[in-house]
Amino acid sequence: MSMDIRPITPADEAAVINTLVTAFGREPIGDFIYPDATARDIGQTKMFTDLIKNRDPTKMNVDVTDDLDAVAVWEYKTASNVDDHSLAEEEGLTLDGQLLFTQVDENEPEKPFLYLAFIGAASAGTGAGSALIRHGLERVKQGEKVALFTSIGSVPFYARFGFKVTTTIEVKGFAVVWMVRE
Repeated sequence: MSMDIRPITPADEAAVINTLVTAFGREPIGDFIYPDATARDIGQTKMFTDLIKNRDPTKMNVDVTDDLDAVAVWEYKTASNVDDHSLAEEEGLTLDGQLLFTQVDENEPEKPFLYLAFIGAASAGTGAGSALIRHGLERVKQGEKVALFTSIGSVPFYARFGFKVTTTIEVKGFAVVWMVRE
């Protein structure tokens, strides 16, 4: 099945934010950092709104499926582009969530790398996530490192695309991993 993938347009932004909130509303990491469903919805809506509306297109690509049901956010991480915001600073996170993201930041792979910051589909199991990853990886230059962090349960999915676990981070029994593809 072929799936059309294209860059986000300004007219797509509201739908893209909704898709990301829907997708990450069912992720284990969302439950850990925002145990309260209402707080999770509010926090993720604010986070994804800020991310999408304030993105720098010179550092970030946002790809969407033509039906806006799935989204991939790719960010270029270099030694010269200093992160001005950490996920640990998001409003409403539990202390454990703040600690988790602080450790994620501290264990980030050596730069430079292309970072798959977020990928999500409003409807799981359609193949849209896989199509978006393949599309993004097609743009990677030979020798360029690609990295992501994810909850431990998603490791087999990303391993299918050549990602390998490089670091495991655990806070109060919840584990996430950095994965790298070189």
